[in-house]
Parts: sequence; C-alpha cells; structure tokens
Amino acid sequence: MLATDRFNLTDKKILENYKAQYKIEAGFKWMKNTAQVAPIFLKKPRRIAALGFVFLLALLVNNLIQREIRKSFREAEETMPGDNNVPTAKPTTQVVFHIFQGISCLSVSQAFSVVFNFEPIHEKVLSFFGLDEYVYFGQNLKNVAFPSGGSEIQVTRVCK
Repeated sequence: MLATDRFNLTDKKILENYKAQYKIEAGFKWMKNTAQVAPIFLKKPRRIAALGFVFLLALLVNNLIQREIRKSFREAEETMPGDNNVPTAKPTTQVVFHIFQGISCLSVSQAFSVVFNFEPIHEKVLSFFGLDEYVYFGQNLKNVAFPSGGSEIQVTRVCK
C-alpha cells in the first residue's frame, strides 16, 4: 500500500516514482557520508541554509559527472577499473576521482614540466569530458614530458 497527496497521478506513475526513490536516496547517502561532511558549527539559520545549498550543488555536480562519464563509457562500449580493479562501464564519481589520485606535475622551468603517473585511462576519461592532459599544466607550456614507470625517467610524450 502506498499513500500520497498527489491525486493527479495514476497508480502506475505513483508506483514508478516510489521505485525510483532509491536513486535520490543514494545521492543523499553520499552527501551525509561522514568523510564528506565534518562537524559544522553554524548557528545562524541563513548560514545553515547557505551551506545546505552548497551541499546540494556539490551533489548536483557529483551526479552530473557520474551521468556524463557513464553515458560516454556506454556509447564507446568501454570499461575502466572500478572498485577492487574490477572492470566497469558504470563507474561512480568517486571511482573516477580515485583513479586521478597520484598524478603529479613538476614544473622544471616556465617552459618545461614533467607529468608523472599519467596513464592512458586518464587520457580516455578526460577525452570523454572533452578535455586533454593540458588541464594539469595549462596551455602556455611548450614542452611537457610524460615519463613512464621505472627507475629512470623516460619521456613517453612531449606536448608542444
């Protein structure tokens, strides 16, 4: 039995809305995660409301990133390493952000930088958003080296 105050909806539509509720709840679960929200010491209702608005905007951005990356992976019929490195075509935003951890950019001079730990998966994900590796060091640099792993720095790509 379902109760509602939306009398203009059909029984079928009420049931569809009820079954889709988990999607919204997952978003609020993310927002209420203790890792995401530390203790808040606000007293004024106006500031509390403003912070709530910022949290909702963060949730919106989180969901937009997830929707776009999943759409791109589905259209390209691609996968990426998900939780526990299991390939997935439906990564969460957290999984996408996690794979970008560890990328470093060392500016050697104003004209030369070295980007470490930049892998093909990073390039693929960035391309799905219409971005390239220049998001890490800007368009003004003429020479950027992408070293491969190992004890010696080997240039795998120089961007000009």
